[in-house]
Amino acid sequence: MTQPPRKILIAVDGSSTSLYSLEFKSSGPLDRVYTSLELIQYLQEMLENSPFKGTILNVVSSKPGEAIIKACDENKMDMVIIGARGTRPISKRHTVGSTAQYVMQNLRLPTILCQIPVENKK
Repeated sequence: MTQPPRKILIAVDGSSTSLYSLEFKSSGPLDRVYTSLELIQYLQEMLENSPFKGTILNVVSSKPGEAIIKACDENKMDMVIIGARGTRPISKRHTVGSTAQYVMQNLRLPTILCQIPVENKK
């Protein structure tokens, strides 16, 4: 019996860290700043050129952590991948931003934190 496809939410805000969470390696410029429309177009192109099926949810919120959790609940997600920008320490070697920390503490789903490796940071 095959397992149904998993629904994974990848949280992207246009920052280099969040774009890295999409690509998992630097294959393009990570220092680009996108407008909302440019970001949606960029993500649509990535999705069209990937072997994965998906939908882009454009969520605007002053509380991104809460918006991510709400989107997961409303869309019955199985997992979240989020960029960990790195401003709050979670160990001697790792830090995360406030949104990633909020999601980790409040979402009851498997969550993958993705940080840009030191050698790729500028």
